[in-house]
Amino acid sequence: MTDTSRGRNTLVKPQAIRPLRFTWQKLLMLLACLAGLVAITAGNRIKCLYVRHSLSTLLNEIRLQEAVAAADRHGASLDCPQVRLLSIRAYRQSGELQSAEQLLAASESLIAAPGRVRLERTLIQVRTGRLTSNNEAQLPRMLRDSDLDLRDVCEAFAVGFRLNRRFAQAALLLDAWKTDWPRDYRPYYHEGLMRQTLADWNAAIISYRKAIDLSPLTDECRVRLGECLNQTERGKEACEQFQIVTSRDLKNIEAWRGFAEGLQQQGQNASARNAHVNVLELDPGTYSARLAIAEIDFDDGDVVAAEENITKLATLWPDDTRTLYLQSRIAVSSGRHEESKKLQEAWETADLAVQQMEQEIQLLAKSPDNIDLQVSIGIAMLNHYSREMGRQYVAAALQVVPNHPRATAALADFETKRKQLKAIPIPESKTDQSSDVQQQG
Repeated sequence: MTDTSRGRNTLVKPQAIRPLRFTWQKLLMLLACLAGLVAITAGNRIKCLYVRHSLSTLLNEIRLQEAVAAADRHGASLDCPQVRLLSIRAYRQSGELQSAEQLLAASESLIAAPGRVRLERTLIQVRTGRLTSNNEAQLPRMLRDSDLDLRDVCEAFAVGFRLNRRFAQAALLLDAWKTDWPRDYRPYYHEGLMRQTLADWNAAIISYRKAIDLSPLTDECRVRLGECLNQTERGKEACEQFQIVTSRDLKNIEAWRGFAEGLQQQGQNASARNAHVNVLELDPGTYSARLAIAEIDFDDGDVVAAEENITKLATLWPDDTRTLYLQSRIAVSSGRHEESKKLQEAWETADLAVQQMEQEIQLLAKSPDNIDLQVSIGIAMLNHYSREMGRQYVAAALQVVPNHPRATAALADFETKRKQLKAIPIPESKTDQSSDVQQQG
């Protein structure tokens, strides 16, 4: 018999487990990786603290352009809640509300404080004019919130009240702001905007001058001051303000537009015409500049150029009062009396519409929540008076009632015509006078 017992009883020894062996090289590599992770984490933390301090300083010192530049560089790239909040604030205070809304939406999960997100969203909405009863009810709480900049709260609600033509409430906030922060130019600037809205030009001039005394480098104050000086037919003083702005910012279209108007008031037609051409080079869709050039050409005896330009404008906005008036003058000078008579009748009809619009503006002051009335005013302005002002009225109404049908249709029609306006060739400048404009600008 075959002996199998030896095979059954034989034990198979397990293989010995080799001990884990670390070399110094591996250990050093591991330590280097850990040190790298710590350095990266610490570096991000240090960068967050630095940007946070920088943004906070810029905002406290009201250096908004620099704050926005810092927000553009770091606001969305750093995973730091405080940097995000400060960047949102920078955008909001500088009026870049779409950027503020977009960054807030992208930062909700990072901020991880739903109450604070709601407050930030409320401030953005209020500043755009969406002053709902729920938003307004939060004002007392916000004014007691130590985590918010109270100047930011005052500004947002003052703007919201002004856009809704609730001037008394806006004035109360601005007065409190001036009392608590006497070196801040912004309450005087917003007070000027409010007075300008009410066509109280002299009061607005006083407010803007005070703002400039506090902040001489703030160009928007000088532009608004110049606009009010033009309204009071103080074109020379207005041009002085616009010159300061254009000397610092050659692409400031509002300053160039006001500068051209001030020169035209003083009878400096050649220089004014070139300034209007400069406006069109910055924005070919500026109706007022094209109209002013046609008026100057006619006054200077170039009837052919004036009629060519005004005819193109009349195809887009045929019921504009200034356009109809100039067309009538051209027809008279060309001996087309029947045509002039018809244009005069059309001008009278358009002028009656403007008078009705002015009455509606007075009614709106007494009933600021009447959005339909505000839209009616805006449409009348677009058709008969001013494309720029009309668009502002309609756009402000859409901030309050985003889907308002008449406002939506009017704004879409305006944008379509504006594209057509941009396609019209820009009139040539008077080359022999262009140096005058550069020297004055």
